Amino acid sequence: MVMHRRHLANVLKVPLRSSLIRQIERIHRQAESAGSFVDEIEASKILIRKNFRFAKDADRALALGRFEDARKVFGKLASEG
Repeated sequence: MVMHRRHLANVLKVPLRSSLIRQIERIHRQAESAGSFVDEIEASKILIRKNFRFAKDADRALALGRFEDARKVFGKLASEG
């Protein structure tokens, strides 16, 4: 959902310059996108646990660890918006 400028100005109760509005909209879109990545990463982790076979448990842990690292990065981006 992209916030419309008029709605954003009403929420913040201040007149906004167009450059500030563009910056806020960009941050909002970035947070939404990052949140979508977090959802996809979680779904991928479930898929790995259920359907993938690994030669060693350590290999599975490594794969899941990398997905978890990515989830943390995108989670931080999502919470900044």
